[in-house]
Amino acid sequence: MTQAAMKTDRIAPRGPVAIDPPPSGSVSEMWMRRRGLARQLWRLWVQREAAIARMPSWAAPGPKNIDTRGRRVGEIVSWPEVKELTLAKVFGSVRIARPSPSDLRRTLMHPMFGEEGVVKYRAALRELAVRRRAQRAEEARVGLSQIQRSIRDLENIIDTVSEAITDHTEHSFNAVAAKILIHAQFGNSGSSPAELALEFVLPALKATRPGLTGAIAVDVEEVLLHPGRAIEDCGFYAF
Repeated sequence: MTQAAMKTDRIAPRGPVAIDPPPSGSVSEMWMRRRGLARQLWRLWVQREAAIARMPSWAAPGPKNIDTRGRRVGEIVSWPEVKELTLAKVFGSVRIARPSPSDLRRTLMHPMFGEEGVVKYRAALRELAVRRRAQRAEEARVGLSQIQRSIRDLENIIDTVSEAITDHTEHSFNAVAAKILIHAQFGNSGSSPAELALEFVLPALKATRPGLTGAIAVDVEEVLLHPGRAIEDCGFYAF
């Protein structure tokens, strides 16, 4: 499984935080620190996938909907699957198997249902709350809750280091290349370097290539030698 497949979404919103020690030194030094953090983050995502694999299917993240054939389809969500699934009856349609509170409100609180809809909505919310408590117990049993907290904290630290790199006043080829790579990650998740070439990333990286040194030179070379590889699968990727 690729990093891109594993990290379909971040555990927490992006945002720099105060860290100890704060980012300092040259861009190359901070890039090495960021690389080490990225490796730690990758290991945590592997642990997360292993923990999820030990959970019952209803409690693990899964497709939001179920179709007429009983197949789970749609986007992957973290809400638990309802206990009693009802298949969609109209061919080609789906029903929500993992509803969120807003899904329940939208489907049950329609004016045409009147007071009956309100009663069903409140009952469904109570059932969801019970299901969520059971799901949280499963997450705690396999250690997922702690892993996700660690991922959240580490992502925020990486964000802080990344921001320090992009704001650094150093004038060097390494600084330019590092800022380009960070922009490519935060601005183009899911794109491959080949697609980004239509804009400026590959040409810009090629221009910096002669003056690069150390780990940044290695990471730029990885992108340039494998233009079809998704950027999430590059060794320096840290989302």
